[in-house]
Amino acid sequence: MVKFILVFNIVMLYHGLALGQKNDVWIRYHDKAKNLYGYKDLKGKIKISAKFEKFFTQADSFYNIISVKEENLHNYKTYYLLKNGKKVGLDSLYILDYTVDCESEGKIRFQNRKNDRIGFLDKNGKAVIPAIYNYATPFYNGVSRALINAKRACWDEKEDTLNCEHLAWKGGIQVLVNDQNEILADSLHNLPDNINWYSLKTNQADLDTSIWFTIKGKNGNTYSFIDYQKEFKHWFETKFLSALKSNNQENLKRLFFSGLQIKSEKLVTSNSYQKNFNTFIRKIVTPERFQSNSLKEINIMNGDLMFVDIEKPVYKKYLDACGRHQKEKFPAFLIAINYYVKRKEPLILKSFPQVDANWKPSEFDINFELDYQERFEFLKTSDGYKLFEVYVKN
Repeated sequence: MVKFILVFNIVMLYHGLALGQKNDVWIRYHDKAKNLYGYKDLKGKIKISAKFEKFFTQADSFYNIISVKEENLHNYKTYYLLKNGKKVGLDSLYILDYTVDCESEGKIRFQNRKNDRIGFLDKNGKAVIPAIYNYATPFYNGVSRALINAKRACWDEKEDTLNCEHLAWKGGIQVLVNDQNEILADSLHNLPDNINWYSLKTNQADLDTSIWFTIKGKNGNTYSFIDYQKEFKHWFETKFLSALKSNNQENLKRLFFSGLQIKSEKLVTSNSYQKNFNTFIRKIVTPERFQSNSLKEINIMNGDLMFVDIEKPVYKKYLDACGRHQKEKFPAFLIAINYYVKRKEPLILKSFPQVDANWKPSEFDINFELDYQERFEFLKTSDGYKLFEVYVKN
């Protein structure tokens, strides 16, 4: 056994060293004196001196290719940078809502500004998917949801003009594309918002339609995915609430995130539940709390990690290369509990802003108003959904 380990180590030294260096991630650092950013390896050695402006250099982790902005006294340059120092895709950064793209599954989006289309560079900076799409999501599990044949139009204007502040794509066909740039399926307008791309099954029958949905593709193929929100709702009703009712402490502890944060009007932040778990469960997380009534409404909404301290090591695995919540693999869901009270005076419609001309308040809206809201937020982890943040009134 010892000889085998020695031989294995020698083989790895000669044949795996390049691969190890290739996969060695670099971490962004901030030079406060210059207010510029550069990259260090995991041992703290500077690989790229601080010369990049923050706004378009958003990658926290440098795997193979990143978007950067480099300024000098007279102008600036934007481009994609490889670890060997090669610059590619000059002035073709993909930018949406003031954010640039980060590498996902060895690819990064770029924009051809001449034809206003989106394509993909691979980790070596080669345009492996040409800029032919109006829009495309990053690749998740080898597929991307893209838009073709759409037209630019003003988002909030009815006139046929492009002279407006907010341009958007309208019309077109949504397609499912693989990493070989093959269209697997089209007409995807009815897809749910919370797709688990990593659950993809091809030509699979007898799936639970209460959680799974299936689309028809080309050549008679079918593609099935889990709807995250339906999955979470099922888990919450059958696993989480059942565990609360059983009051089995060991089973319950498995449903709570190790960095669970508790917030209330009296208590800003606490992890005291770990010291007195039974009191925490009995007072705050009870089955009764999740039962609606005439003055209590319970809603399931999409959540986010934006309100937690994502710099803590416990959250790192749930972030993408840009340090953003990787929702496609680790979605979060929020149980919002709204508590209502009777209005002192009925709602006067004339004083209420009419957002939608067709909207009319219900009898409940006229006589009752929101008093406060409590929130319970859950994160999908590699070990299932877990409660990671609680906000209660007291």
